[in-house]
Amino acid sequence: MRRPAEMTIDTDIIVVGGGHAGLTVACGLSASFDVTLIDPDPAPKLADLPAAGCGRSIAMLAGSVEIIRSLGVWPELARLASPIIRTEVHETSERVVYDADELRGEPFGYGFENGPLRAGLAEAFARLSAGPGGHGRVNTSRLVGLRSNAHHIVAELADGSSLRARLLIGADGRGSKVRTLAGIGVGAQKYPQSAITFIIEHDQPHGHRVREFIRPEGPLAFLSLSGNRTGVTWVDGPDAADALNALPDAALIARLQDYLAGELGELRLASPRSIYPLGALHADRYAAPRIVLIGDAAHGVHPIHAQGFNMGVQDIRALLDQLSSAKGQRDPGAPDLLVAYERERRPANTGRLIMTDMLARVLGSDWLPVRQARRSAFKALSSVTPLRRFAAARGMQA
Repeated sequence: MRRPAEMTIDTDIIVVGGGHAGLTVACGLSASFDVTLIDPDPAPKLADLPAAGCGRSIAMLAGSVEIIRSLGVWPELARLASPIIRTEVHETSERVVYDADELRGEPFGYGFENGPLRAGLAEAFARLSAGPGGHGRVNTSRLVGLRSNAHHIVAELADGSSLRARLLIGADGRGSKVRTLAGIGVGAQKYPQSAITFIIEHDQPHGHRVREFIRPEGPLAFLSLSGNRTGVTWVDGPDAADALNALPDAALIARLQDYLAGELGELRLASPRSIYPLGALHADRYAAPRIVLIGDAAHGVHPIHAQGFNMGVQDIRALLDQLSSAKGQRDPGAPDLLVAYERERRPANTGRLIMTDMLARVLGSDWLPVRQARRSAFKALSSVTPLRRFAAARGMQA
């Protein structure tokens, strides 16, 4: 049954999903297009966030920071970020240290807690939407259906209303409703691992360091955050992760100190713990008529090497580059624009998926020949400065 015309609201572009990717692309679009962001659970204001947060954190690599700055979003994020100026990777008796001073002193990236980053992006979207030439708003209903014709796509919402646009961007995560409604298939794989994430507070400053311990069971990573706070991502086998997650706080902290050897002083758990199974996925295609996918709706990777969010930022850069030609009279949902975006990003993301899969397998292997090759590589990186600089420069980009 067709909805009454008065219940259909026109907009240029619909963004489905108010997470990090959805808010970032909405910020980039709001100066040039009328943008409606669909988010049934909008980000709270920074002042309303619970002090403990959700326990998850993100490393925003330097290449992503450049893109975020170009969108005019950095003012809201800078005060929430902790620059990463040193990265230490430990593999049993070997250690590789990457120092920002070897790369013109520029940070490798910045550490963020998930909740504040999302709230900061939401504040940036509100500011840009209200500014000169800004056109953006948040719709808090839920997407339930899609229909399209040669000229428009219509998003049907749970409250009975509809939004009509020339382009719809799916930024609604790994379980993307947009992807499903568009009939886009997905390839997925599961890893025999789970990740536990939480935040710790400590008496000693972290020195803006990232520490990663390579273990056969999976990596254990410490990401420096603002203040004397550090984000922990602990990957292990599913049963071991469940047992680890069930430990009392004091026992979990004691396990952490086995790795940190007291370097951060006394530790305290400062957030709830989250545990989730690890997997990877890749959409069969990124575009359908008047629909395009970005971020986790298009691809999901193993958390090793901090690729997930940063791959999404590169998606946003590529899509905005294509849509810049649509300012004025050009149709932002034109098939050639969406195909050009897919042709750029899907092969690039395929390469990243393969890379993270190989890293997860090679760094987690306990097979003697692989262990020996891995230690030889660590020794080379540790002792050969040009090789280490090259690796660090590549690691700053998604």
